[in-house]
Amino acid sequence: MTDIRRVAEVAGVSTATVSRVVNNTGPVNAKTREKVQQAILELDYRPNKLASSLRQKETRIVGILQTDHSTHFSSIFADAAEDTLFNHGFTTIMSNTYGERAMEKEQIEFLLDMRVGGILLRPFKDTSHIPSLIHRLEKANVACVLVESYPVDPLQFHANLNNVQGGHIAIQHLLELGHRSIGMLLPFEPWHTEGPHDLRLAAVQRAVAKFPEPVELHIRRDNAKDQVAFGFEATRSLLKTSPGITAIFGTTDLLAAGALHAAQEMNLSVPSDLSIIGYDDSYVASSMHPRLTTVSQHIDALGEATGKLLLSAIEDPTTPPRSISISNILKVRDSSGPARTS
Repeated sequence: MTDIRRVAEVAGVSTATVSRVVNNTGPVNAKTREKVQQAILELDYRPNKLASSLRQKETRIVGILQTDHSTHFSSIFADAAEDTLFNHGFTTIMSNTYGERAMEKEQIEFLLDMRVGGILLRPFKDTSHIPSLIHRLEKANVACVLVESYPVDPLQFHANLNNVQGGHIAIQHLLELGHRSIGMLLPFEPWHTEGPHDLRLAAVQRAVAKFPEPVELHIRRDNAKDQVAFGFEATRSLLKTSPGITAIFGTTDLLAAGALHAAQEMNLSVPSDLSIIGYDDSYVASSMHPRLTTVSQHIDALGEATGKLLLSAIEDPTTPPRSISISNILKVRDSSGPARTS
Protein backbone atom coordinates (compact mmCIF):
# COMPACT_ATOMS: atom_id res chain seq x y z
CA MET A 1 0.00 0.00 0.00
CA THR A 2 1.33 3.42 -0.98
CA ASP A 3 2.32 5.63 1.95
CA ILE A 4 2.88 9.37 2.27
CA ARG A 5 6.65 9.03 1.84
CA ARG A 6 6.24 7.46 -1.61
CA VAL A 7 3.90 10.30 -2.66
CA ALA A 8 6.46 12.86 -1.46
CA GLU A 9 9.22 11.08 -3.39
CA VAL A 10 7.27 11.02 -6.68
CA ALA A 11 6.14 14.64 -6.30
CA GLY A 12 9.62 15.78 -5.29
CA VAL A 13 8.42 17.45 -2.09
CA SER A 14 8.56 16.83 1.64
CA THR A 15 6.08 14.64 3.52
CA ALA A 16 4.99 17.76 5.40
CA THR A 17 3.96 19.37 2.11
CA VAL A 18 1.97 16.27 1.12
CA SER A 19 0.27 16.36 4.53
CA ARG A 20 -0.70 20.02 4.05
CA VAL A 21 -2.22 19.24 0.65
CA VAL A 22 -4.11 16.18 1.88
CA ASN A 23 -5.45 17.82 5.03
CA ASN A 24 -5.69 21.35 3.62
CA THR A 25 -3.95 22.64 6.73
CA GLY A 26 -1.43 25.12 5.38
CA PRO A 27 -0.30 27.25 2.43
CA VAL A 28 0.99 25.42 -0.66
CA ASN A 29 1.57 27.17 -3.98
CA ALA A 30 -0.61 26.11 -6.89
CA LYS A 31 2.18 24.42 -8.91
CA THR A 32 3.35 22.31 -5.96
CA ARG A 33 -0.22 21.41 -5.02
CA GLU A 34 -0.84 20.21 -8.58
CA LYS A 35 2.31 18.02 -8.48
CA VAL A 36 1.22 16.44 -5.20
CA GLN A 37 -2.32 15.82 -6.41
CA GLN A 38 -0.99 14.22 -9.60
CA ALA A 39 1.26 11.91 -7.57
CA ILE A 40 -1.68 10.97 -5.33
CA LEU A 41 -3.74 10.12 -8.41
CA GLU A 42 -0.99 8.09 -10.09
CA LEU A 43 -0.18 6.11 -6.94
CA ASP A 44 -3.83 5.74 -5.83
CA TYR A 45 -2.79 7.02 -2.42
CA ARG A 46 -5.45 6.81 0.28
CA PRO A 47 -4.65 8.72 3.47
CA ASN A 48 -5.45 7.10 6.81
CA LYS A 49 -8.24 9.40 7.90
CA LEU A 50 -8.80 7.53 11.16
CA ALA A 51 -5.18 7.93 12.22
CA SER A 52 -5.32 11.61 11.32
CA SER A 53 -8.51 12.06 13.30
CA LEU A 54 -7.06 10.29 16.32
CA ARG A 55 -4.05 12.61 16.28
CA GLN A 56 -6.45 15.55 16.26
CA LYS A 57 -8.54 13.88 19.02
CA GLU A 58 -11.63 14.18 16.85
CA THR A 59 -13.26 11.76 14.42
CA ARG A 60 -16.17 11.87 12.02
CA ILE A 61 -17.26 8.45 13.22
CA VAL A 62 -20.38 7.48 15.16
CA GLY A 63 -21.50 4.15 16.56
CA ILE A 64 -24.88 2.47 16.11
CA LEU A 65 -25.34 -0.07 18.88
CA GLN A 66 -28.29 -2.49 18.79
CA THR A 67 -29.17 -5.94 20.09
CA ASP A 68 -29.19 -7.47 16.60
CA HIS A 69 -28.72 -5.57 13.33
CA SER A 70 -30.18 -8.46 11.29
CA THR A 71 -33.82 -8.05 12.39
CA HIS A 72 -36.43 -6.33 10.23
CA PHE A 73 -36.72 -3.35 12.58
CA SER A 74 -33.00 -2.99 13.27
CA SER A 75 -31.88 -3.15 9.65
CA ILE A 76 -34.36 -0.52 8.44
CA PHE A 77 -33.56 1.74 11.38
CA ALA A 78 -29.78 1.42 10.94
CA ASP A 79 -29.92 2.02 7.17
CA ALA A 80 -31.92 5.23 7.59
CA ALA A 81 -29.71 6.51 10.41
CA GLU A 82 -26.54 5.64 8.50
CA ASP A 83 -27.75 7.46 5.36
CA THR A 84 -28.54 10.58 7.38
CA LEU A 85 -25.16 10.57 9.12
CA PHE A 86 -23.25 9.80 5.91
CA ASN A 87 -24.89 12.77 4.18
CA HIS A 88 -23.40 14.95 6.92
CA GLY A 89 -19.89 13.55 6.57
CA PHE A 90 -19.96 10.84 9.24
CA THR A 91 -18.96 7.19 8.94
CA THR A 92 -20.77 4.64 11.09
CA ILE A 93 -19.62 1.58 13.00
CA MET A 94 -22.36 -1.00 13.57
CA SER A 95 -22.13 -3.09 16.75
CA ASN A 96 -24.31 -5.92 18.09
CA THR A 97 -24.93 -6.66 21.76
CA TYR A 98 -26.87 -9.92 21.22
CA GLY A 99 -29.09 -8.99 24.14
CA GLU A 100 -26.24 -9.29 26.65
CA ARG A 101 -25.54 -6.45 29.05
CA ALA A 102 -21.84 -7.36 29.34
CA MET A 103 -21.49 -7.26 25.54
CA GLU A 104 -23.24 -3.89 25.48
CA LYS A 105 -20.66 -2.43 27.88
CA GLU A 106 -17.80 -4.05 25.96
CA GLN A 107 -18.99 -2.63 22.65
CA ILE A 108 -19.33 0.84 24.15
CA GLU A 109 -15.74 0.67 25.37
CA PHE A 110 -14.66 -0.40 21.88
CA LEU A 111 -16.49 2.57 20.34
CA LEU A 112 -14.87 4.90 22.86
CA ASP A 113 -11.46 3.48 21.92
CA MET A 114 -12.31 4.37 18.31
CA ARG A 115 -12.88 7.97 19.47
CA VAL A 116 -16.43 8.10 18.11
CA GLY A 117 -18.13 11.47 18.23
CA GLY A 118 -21.47 9.98 19.26
CA ILE A 119 -23.49 6.80 19.75
CA LEU A 120 -27.03 5.78 18.83
CA LEU A 121 -27.98 3.24 21.48
CA ARG A 122 -30.94 0.85 21.33
CA PRO A 123 -30.24 -0.74 24.69
CA PHE A 124 -30.68 -4.18 26.14
CA LYS A 125 -34.28 -4.69 27.30
CA ASP A 126 -33.46 -4.26 30.99
CA THR A 127 -32.57 -0.57 31.06
CA SER A 128 -31.76 -0.27 34.78
CA HIS A 129 -28.07 0.06 33.90
CA ILE A 130 -28.55 2.92 31.43
CA PRO A 131 -27.70 5.73 33.91
CA SER A 132 -24.23 4.24 34.48
CA LEU A 133 -23.65 3.92 30.71
CA ILE A 134 -24.75 7.51 30.14
CA HIS A 135 -22.40 8.67 32.90
CA ARG A 136 -19.55 6.80 31.19
CA LEU A 137 -20.29 8.51 27.86
CA GLU A 138 -20.67 11.94 29.44
CA LYS A 139 -17.30 11.49 31.15
CA ALA A 140 -15.78 10.75 27.73
CA ASN A 141 -17.59 13.75 26.16
CA VAL A 142 -19.40 11.49 23.71
CA ALA A 143 -22.93 12.43 22.62
CA CYS A 144 -25.61 9.75 22.93
CA VAL A 145 -29.18 9.31 21.75
CA LEU A 146 -31.26 6.55 23.33
CA VAL A 147 -33.60 4.79 20.91
CA GLU A 148 -36.71 2.89 22.00
CA SER A 149 -35.51 2.95 25.61
CA TYR A 150 -38.18 2.85 28.31
CA PRO A 151 -39.12 4.63 30.45
CA VAL A 152 -38.19 7.84 28.65
CA ASP A 153 -35.67 9.92 30.61
CA PRO A 154 -36.37 13.65 30.04
CA LEU A 155 -32.74 14.43 30.90
CA GLN A 156 -31.41 12.48 27.90
CA PHE A 157 -31.71 12.67 24.12
CA HIS A 158 -34.33 10.10 23.21
CA ALA A 159 -36.23 8.94 20.11
CA ASN A 160 -39.03 6.42 19.88
CA LEU A 161 -42.10 5.36 17.97
CA ASN A 162 -45.41 6.62 19.37
CA ASN A 163 -46.85 3.44 20.86
CA VAL A 164 -49.75 5.27 22.51
CA GLN A 165 -50.87 6.69 19.17
CA GLY A 166 -50.34 3.29 17.53
CA GLY A 167 -52.55 1.50 20.04
CA HIS A 168 -55.19 4.20 19.72
CA ILE A 169 -55.55 4.02 15.93
CA ALA A 170 -55.82 0.22 16.09
CA ILE A 171 -58.65 0.12 18.64
CA GLN A 172 -60.37 3.10 17.04
CA HIS A 173 -60.52 1.22 13.75
CA LEU A 174 -62.22 -1.75 15.40
CA LEU A 175 -64.68 0.42 17.32
CA GLU A 176 -65.64 2.26 14.14
CA LEU A 177 -66.33 -1.10 12.49
CA GLY A 178 -68.84 -1.90 15.25
CA HIS A 179 -66.79 -4.33 17.34
CA ARG A 180 -67.86 -4.32 21.00
CA SER A 181 -66.21 -7.53 22.23
CA ILE A 182 -62.50 -7.52 21.48
CA GLY A 183 -59.63 -9.80 22.41
CA MET A 184 -56.15 -8.33 22.90
CA LEU A 185 -52.93 -10.33 22.81
CA LEU A 186 -49.60 -8.98 24.01
CA PRO A 187 -46.31 -10.18 25.53
CA PHE A 188 -45.16 -9.52 29.08
CA GLU A 189 -42.38 -6.96 29.48
CA PRO A 190 -40.93 -7.63 32.95
CA TRP A 191 -37.87 -5.52 32.11
CA HIS A 192 -39.93 -2.35 31.48
CA THR A 193 -42.18 -0.26 33.70
CA GLU A 194 -43.63 1.48 30.65
CA GLY A 195 -42.62 -0.63 27.68
CA PRO A 196 -44.05 -0.33 24.15
CA HIS A 197 -46.68 -3.04 24.64
CA ASP A 198 -47.78 -1.56 27.97
CA LEU A 199 -48.22 1.80 26.25
CA ARG A 200 -50.30 0.23 23.47
CA LEU A 201 -52.47 -1.53 26.05
CA ALA A 202 -52.96 1.67 28.06
CA ALA A 203 -54.09 3.50 24.91
CA VAL A 204 -56.62 0.77 24.13
CA GLN A 205 -57.97 0.77 27.69
CA ARG A 206 -58.39 4.56 27.66
CA ALA A 207 -60.21 4.49 24.32
CA VAL A 208 -62.55 1.74 25.55
CA ALA A 209 -63.23 3.60 28.82
CA LYS A 210 -64.14 6.79 26.94
CA PHE A 211 -66.28 5.08 24.30
CA PRO A 212 -69.98 5.96 24.70
CA GLU A 213 -71.11 2.33 24.36
CA PRO A 214 -70.15 -0.68 26.51
CA VAL A 215 -67.10 -2.53 25.16
CA GLU A 216 -65.74 -5.82 26.48
CA LEU A 217 -61.95 -6.10 26.37
CA HIS A 218 -60.48 -9.57 26.90
CA ILE A 219 -56.71 -9.44 27.55
CA ARG A 220 -54.22 -12.29 27.29
CA ARG A 221 -50.51 -11.84 28.08
CA ASP A 222 -47.62 -14.27 28.08
CA ASN A 223 -43.83 -14.20 27.97
CA ALA A 224 -43.66 -17.07 25.48
CA LYS A 225 -40.75 -16.83 23.03
CA ASP A 226 -42.89 -18.32 20.25
CA GLN A 227 -45.41 -15.53 19.70
CA VAL A 228 -47.18 -17.31 16.84
CA ALA A 229 -47.85 -20.32 19.07
CA PHE A 230 -49.04 -18.09 21.92
CA GLY A 231 -51.30 -16.14 19.56
CA PHE A 232 -52.77 -19.41 18.31
CA GLU A 233 -53.46 -20.90 21.75
CA ALA A 234 -54.68 -17.64 23.30
CA THR A 235 -57.13 -17.02 20.46
CA ARG A 236 -58.55 -20.54 20.68
CA SER A 237 -58.98 -20.13 24.44
CA LEU A 238 -60.61 -16.71 24.11
CA LEU A 239 -63.08 -17.81 21.46
CA LYS A 240 -64.10 -20.87 23.49
CA THR A 241 -64.62 -18.97 26.74
CA SER A 242 -66.01 -15.78 25.14
CA PRO A 243 -67.68 -16.77 21.85
CA GLY A 244 -69.09 -13.27 21.45
CA ILE A 245 -65.65 -11.88 20.56
CA THR A 246 -65.69 -10.42 17.05
CA ALA A 247 -62.14 -9.04 16.80
CA ILE A 248 -58.59 -9.76 17.95
CA PHE A 249 -55.84 -7.15 18.26
CA GLY A 250 -52.32 -8.56 18.54
CA THR A 251 -49.63 -6.06 19.50
CA THR A 252 -47.24 -7.77 17.07
CA ASP A 253 -47.83 -9.24 13.63
CA LEU A 254 -46.63 -12.61 14.91
CA LEU A 255 -49.35 -12.68 17.57
CA ALA A 256 -51.91 -11.71 14.93
CA ALA A 257 -50.59 -14.44 12.63
CA GLY A 258 -51.17 -16.99 15.40
CA ALA A 259 -54.70 -15.65 15.86
CA LEU A 260 -55.34 -16.03 12.14
CA HIS A 261 -54.16 -19.66 12.20
CA ALA A 262 -56.50 -20.35 15.12
CA ALA A 263 -59.46 -18.79 13.32
CA GLN A 264 -58.78 -20.88 10.24
CA GLU A 265 -58.50 -24.08 12.28
CA MET A 266 -61.86 -23.27 13.90
CA ASN A 267 -63.40 -22.75 10.44
CA LEU A 268 -64.02 -19.06 11.09
CA SER A 269 -64.02 -16.68 8.16
CA VAL A 270 -61.71 -13.67 8.49
CA PRO A 271 -62.96 -10.96 8.58
CA SER A 272 -66.65 -11.99 8.29
CA ASP A 273 -66.63 -13.97 11.55
CA LEU A 274 -63.54 -12.50 13.18
CA SER A 275 -61.50 -9.38 12.42
CA ILE A 276 -57.78 -9.49 13.21
CA ILE A 277 -55.30 -6.62 13.50
CA GLY A 278 -51.53 -6.82 13.96
CA TYR A 279 -48.77 -4.35 14.74
CA ASP A 280 -45.39 -3.74 13.02
CA ASP A 281 -46.26 -4.11 9.31
CA SER A 282 -43.55 -6.74 8.98
CA TYR A 283 -43.25 -9.06 6.00
CA VAL A 284 -45.63 -11.41 7.86
CA ALA A 285 -48.52 -8.95 7.53
CA SER A 286 -48.50 -8.82 3.74
CA SER A 287 -47.68 -12.51 3.23
CA MET A 288 -50.61 -13.92 5.22
CA HIS A 289 -53.91 -14.88 3.60
CA PRO A 290 -55.94 -12.84 4.11
CA ARG A 291 -53.38 -10.04 4.36
CA LEU A 292 -53.25 -8.51 7.82
CA THR A 293 -54.51 -5.09 8.71
CA THR A 294 -51.70 -3.72 10.85
CA VAL A 295 -50.18 -0.66 12.48
CA SER A 296 -47.28 0.39 10.29
CA GLN A 297 -44.32 1.93 12.09
CA HIS A 298 -42.25 4.57 10.30
CA ILE A 299 -38.95 2.92 11.20
CA ASP A 300 -37.06 4.75 8.45
CA ALA A 301 -38.37 8.09 9.75
CA LEU A 302 -37.21 7.09 13.23
CA GLY A 303 -33.73 6.34 11.89
CA GLU A 304 -33.52 9.64 10.03
CA ALA A 305 -34.80 11.69 12.98
CA THR A 306 -32.48 9.91 15.39
CA GLY A 307 -29.48 10.59 13.15
CA LYS A 308 -30.36 14.29 13.02
CA LEU A 309 -30.82 14.38 16.79
CA LEU A 310 -27.34 12.91 17.29
CA LEU A 311 -25.85 15.39 14.82
CA SER A 312 -27.31 18.30 16.79
CA ALA A 313 -25.86 16.89 20.02
CA ILE A 314 -22.41 16.43 18.44
CA GLU A 315 -22.27 19.81 16.72
CA ASP A 316 -23.41 21.75 19.79
CA PRO A 317 -22.69 20.00 23.11
CA THR A 318 -24.71 22.70 24.90
CA THR A 319 -27.91 21.64 23.11
CA PRO A 320 -30.47 20.73 25.81
CA PRO A 321 -31.72 17.12 25.71
CA ARG A 322 -35.03 16.51 24.00
CA SER A 323 -37.23 13.62 22.95
CA ILE A 324 -38.91 12.95 19.63
CA SER A 325 -41.76 10.56 18.94
CA ILE A 326 -42.65 9.26 15.47
CA SER A 327 -46.32 8.60 14.67
CA ASN A 328 -47.64 5.45 13.00
CA ILE A 329 -50.29 4.77 10.37
CA LEU A 330 -52.88 2.02 10.10
CA LYS A 331 -52.63 -0.08 6.96
CA VAL A 332 -56.09 -1.49 6.36
CA ARG A 333 -55.88 -4.71 4.38
CA ASP A 334 -58.12 -7.78 4.19
CA SER A 335 -58.29 -9.10 7.77
CA SER A 336 -60.57 -6.45 9.30
CA GLY A 337 -64.20 -5.66 8.55
CA PRO A 338 -67.57 -4.86 10.13
CA ALA A 339 -68.51 -6.83 13.24
CA ARG A 340 -70.80 -9.79 12.65
CA THR A 341 -74.35 -9.20 13.80
CA SER A 342 -75.26 -12.71 14.94
